[in-house]
Amino acid sequence: MKKFIFPMLLLSLNAFANQEIKIDGQTYILTPKETNTSKDLRNNNSYRFGILTGGSLLSGESEGISISKRFEKYDAFIGIKLLTINSHPDFDSSSSPINLTDGNALIVEGRKFFGNSFNILVGSYYRSANFSKFIPGERESYFTYSLGTVEEGSFEDLGIHISIGNEWRLGNVGIGVDWIGASRSLLTLSDSQEFMASRTGDINELSLLNLNISYNF
Repeated sequence: MKKFIFPMLLLSLNAFANQEIKIDGQTYILTPKETNTSKDLRNNNSYRFGILTGGSLLSGESEGISISKRFEKYDAFIGIKLLTINSHPDFDSSSSPINLTDGNALIVEGRKFFGNSFNILVGSYYRSANFSKFIPGERESYFTYSLGTVEEGSFEDLGIHISIGNEWRLGNVGIGVDWIGASRSLLTLSDSQEFMASRTGDINELSLLNLNISYNF
């Protein structure tokens, strides 16, 4: 019985990986058990191409593509993302709402993993966007008001973004969700209608449930 029990116990110990063990004159080569966790699969690849869809980012419904390189020592990816931003109402909480109509952004970002799937993303962005602003009509008499008007404009800004999420691997395919994040505009480069000027000092934007699908190679 000893000839069978002891080899089986030793084979289950990764501490003896790739070592030769002799028991009762017989030699056993111990090899580590193969694992397929998300972290193990990340170690097999150096680059990734990703697609972002759904959710919201930079005050709009967002879609984009990204490419990044993995740094195994830090279990992190660093890359760039090209983003399109679509209509998102109530961008501003004032009585004259500012609505984002469309825009684009370039983001340089790093994603650091902790453990198997949890990760934190930090990036800096350049954004160019168009807006419309509704100006309510004025009261002309006790019973009548003038019609409201819509002003249009555009702006460019620089800012930072951070989010937390999880990513799981199925072979070379990664499926991840950035559960929640926050962005802050730091510098306005241009502002045709002074839309951003009125928001200086309070330019925090939340993002929710961004789905990321990637191919790793």
